[in-house]
Amino acid sequence: MPFQPRVAILVPAPDYYEKWQPAFARKAAALTGAGLIVEQRVWTDPGDLSGYDLVLPLFAWGYQRDVSSWYALLDRLEAAALPVANPVPVLRWNSDKAYLGEIGAKGVAVVPTVEVDALDDASLTEAMSELATDEVVIKPAISGGADGTHRIIPGAPIPADALGARRLVQPLMPGILTEGEYSLFFFAGRFSHAIVKRPASGDFRVQEQFGGRETACEA
Repeated sequence: MPFQPRVAILVPAPDYYEKWQPAFARKAAALTGAGLIVEQRVWTDPGDLSGYDLVLPLFAWGYQRDVSSWYALLDRLEAAALPVANPVPVLRWNSDKAYLGEIGAKGVAVVPTVEVDALDDASLTEAMSELATDEVVIKPAISGGADGTHRIIPGAPIPADALGARRLVQPLMPGILTEGEYSLFFFAGRFSHAIVKRPASGDFRVQEQFGGRETACEA
């Protein structure tokens, strides 16, 4: 019998609010069709992962709401030297959007970003001045799926969940509202395909749970 690699896909906790099962089914079907054995494990309590040939945190959704557990899992995976894609150091680095400042300093074009340790009216006004705009988007540094992300228009109060919290402040990018947000996918350094995600009318968030939609596109 030919060797069949066992793959564990990390999935959300049972009480997670977003609908992840259809996307999981598509990815699992593709991997199974390629000859892999695919199993799902809840990322908050995955049990023993040592018997898997690869761990894929494709649906470790909700990590932004339980950051300590997420980092503890990454530490555990790294300490056990388990095969994870992407590698644990990349996952840890990518979890906190402070990386925008790091790659921006290296010449990569990024959305201008001001990091505020404890957001209040004064620091928001200062950030708006630095960004030369009066309409911004604020988001947690550790976030996913636009969770805790707000559009702030002139005169609007700071949302309660952001007041006094560490936040990133960015200018609203008008192109998101008209053209959408492009995602380019690379595997092993080679371009594979691209999609464009567009928000619902009247919104700025492109995620499906907010009415956003995505389509394939040329890049």
